[in-house]
Amino acid sequence: MIYARVLDLDAETLAHAQARQTADVLCRQAIQVCGTGHPLKPSIRRILGWILFRLFQGTGTSSYLEDAIHLQRAALTDLAVSDIHRHRHLRYLGIYLICRYELLTEPVDLDSSLSIFEDAIRLCPPTHIDRSRTVHDMLSAVYRRFEWSGKLDDLSEAILFGRQADDALPENHPRRFSTAHNLSTILALRFSEAGNIADLDDALFWGQRAASTILPSHSAYLDITSDYISRLCTRFETIHSMSDLETAISLGNECLAAIPDTHVNKAKAIHCLSRALLLRGRHTNNRTTYCDIPMALSYLEEALIDDERDVRSRIQYVTHVLDLIQQRHQDVFKAESPTTLQLLGVYERVVGLLPLVAYFDLHPRARLRSLTIGQSTAITGASLALQLSRPEKALELLEQGRAIFWTHTLHLRSPFDAVPDAFRDRLATLAQQLDKVCDSSQENNDARIVDAQISRRRKQTEEFNLLLDEVRKIPGMEHFLMPLPFSVLTRAAERGPVVVLVPSSMACHALILKSCGHMIKIPLEPVVTESWLADTGAGWRTAVANARSVSVDRLKMSKTRPTQRVDNILRRLWHSIVKPVLTALEISVSDYGAPWPRPRLWWCPTGPFVHLPIHAAGADGQWCSDYVVSSYTPTLSALLGIRLNYTPVKKQDVRALVAAVPRPHAQQWSDLASTREELDLVQASLPAGSLIPLSTSDNASVLIGSRDGATILHLACHAHQDPDNPLESGFVMHDEMLTIEKLMAIPLQRAFMAFLSACETAKGDKNQPDQTIHLAATMLYAGFKTVIATLWCVRDTVCALCSSRPRYKVHERLGRSDRCTNDIRIRFRW
Repeated sequence: MIYARVLDLDAETLAHAQARQTADVLCRQAIQVCGTGHPLKPSIRRILGWILFRLFQGTGTSSYLEDAIHLQRAALTDLAVSDIHRHRHLRYLGIYLICRYELLTEPVDLDSSLSIFEDAIRLCPPTHIDRSRTVHDMLSAVYRRFEWSGKLDDLSEAILFGRQADDALPENHPRRFSTAHNLSTILALRFSEAGNIADLDDALFWGQRAASTILPSHSAYLDITSDYISRLCTRFETIHSMSDLETAISLGNECLAAIPDTHVNKAKAIHCLSRALLLRGRHTNNRTTYCDIPMALSYLEEALIDDERDVRSRIQYVTHVLDLIQQRHQDVFKAESPTTLQLLGVYERVVGLLPLVAYFDLHPRARLRSLTIGQSTAITGASLALQLSRPEKALELLEQGRAIFWTHTLHLRSPFDAVPDAFRDRLATLAQQLDKVCDSSQENNDARIVDAQISRRRKQTEEFNLLLDEVRKIPGMEHFLMPLPFSVLTRAAERGPVVVLVPSSMACHALILKSCGHMIKIPLEPVVTESWLADTGAGWRTAVANARSVSVDRLKMSKTRPTQRVDNILRRLWHSIVKPVLTALEISVSDYGAPWPRPRLWWCPTGPFVHLPIHAAGADGQWCSDYVVSSYTPTLSALLGIRLNYTPVKKQDVRALVAAVPRPHAQQWSDLASTREELDLVQASLPAGSLIPLSTSDNASVLIGSRDGATILHLACHAHQDPDNPLESGFVMHDEMLTIEKLMAIPLQRAFMAFLSACETAKGDKNQPDQTIHLAATMLYAGFKTVIATLWCVRDTVCALCSSRPRYKVHERLGRSDRCTNDIRIRFRW
């Protein structure tokens, strides 16, 4: 055990990093020698856990971290409450949980670590030898709490802990650099929040102290030096001191020269140096001399192709530099040059890595949170491709970098029939296991069980991805479960044009994909800009919120005029977006006497476009609905998948699930008396024998239990789009909220159409619009081929009125989903 600890300490030097592997083996042998209840067993587990944690830090392999947490929990279980070393065991577990919080952003890990550190501090009075280390660890946890809460008091508390930790250390302590580094980090963060230059100066004082007292051979050298470089760049941006910038570039070059190419955090050093180079290029305005942007891009390319490094860190650091280029070197985006093409290549690599970020966590919300990183990269990269007249590449980037949350879910539900026998069964088994998720109500409070589940989940994910890599090495299977190329995406327009709306600070565009495979690019400038989209989106949300609170007499409902703000929004959408698209497609007002008078058009909005009512655009008596039947699709791949997987349903096999909730489960939701009328109207319009019998139509559990075999769903109730946790959005049933988390676990193979007679079922999430997290998308990805939904609030009287107009006209076969919806939407007109 002692020798293993010595080897671990020796591994702090990069040249002896392999010694940690030997220490791992020795500790495992020692655990086997110690029987149950052996007094040394908790200590050996603690040492082994630390060794695994350091291996995680050196390799980025998450299984090491999960094993460290498991070992430390086991050590604490075996340890006597009165043991004099209990505070150390608590410290180590707190450190591991903070690290896992940084990896998965699960709040429970942050809360647990804070509680654990508080217990450890109570066991260490002010004169205790380990007081400084324990307070130092508490500093890190409080700092992370600030990142979650945004409260400046947390930062002030963390700085206080940091100063206490530093005061408790002797001047020549070998790890004093660690406390100085953490203090520098927190002071820099407080500067960014409060803008007090004294905090930044203080941060640089502590950063310089940390960087000057750590040897380049130490494993923490890169992190500490890179952070110091970053703060030098920040001060340069604030007071324009060229000496700060030159120091940053000099240190960046020294740092890269001092570390091996295989270093786990090399991308961080590249990011910091690239930032400094970009700043110098802008400040000197002399790229011919310095070639700063091409040099920075070369570093980024090097970081992105390093497959041994953690994907999240690679994307995070690279996107920071890309944001700097977009903000401060916009001329690079405007004309084709070797540098611009190099920049487009970097965007392609980043977008290609985005699907690897989404981890198949037990809880869908953790999967969704993991996708916040780099979420605007696909749109920016597509906009750059459009600037370079490469619309095909733009479309591919958008498809690859959007709706990743749902794409991953569909991959797990893919048929593996084409996969060779050697891989098929194992892939299918792993996909089935990974597809099982827990909603918020199923969380387990036993930390050891949760740790074991997370560890097992990660191992299954890694095996699943490795098997996919092996399958793709087989001739003919190179593109298995890979993003679709442009040549395939063009098929999405076979039944009507598809219009992709692309926002950007450079220029907003509409991409029109025609049935012949030809694509038209329409610039939407100068009227439609990124700032206009932000203002219009905010205005539309305000108008919808106001409309929700206005009491309107039922008899006057259809005559109610929209507000002036709504009129202006719809007018601008008509003149600036819809009318130019219709003109390019040469579509005119149809003769309504024909059975199918209007062509079908699919809108595929991206970014802030997703929140705007494109289909409702109109002005001066002309409306989008006079020209086309509008539908929406989250991605072209989703539209293609629906058509590929659809099997016609014979008329006698139609099964309809019709439900209404006149009285919701919670008091804040008003009763919906008209839903009973709506229910009767819909049931009367369906073919005899097609209704699925329900013991009660307002109970979530009954509805879920009756879903199998349903081809049509009509649901009349309240619905809610949760702005804080979009996966908690749901239908308000009589017994509970039927959330997206619960609905997404229910694949429906025979489903055809869902009529969601409820509010905000296609509203979407403001923070992650391109993941399309709303109830309509959930139904679409669950298996329904057509979904009728709402972007705003509607009253039950309106829904009942709608249901009195259409009839579920069931043909001999439900075959053409576009034709069926056309029929319904024509009948909605009044």
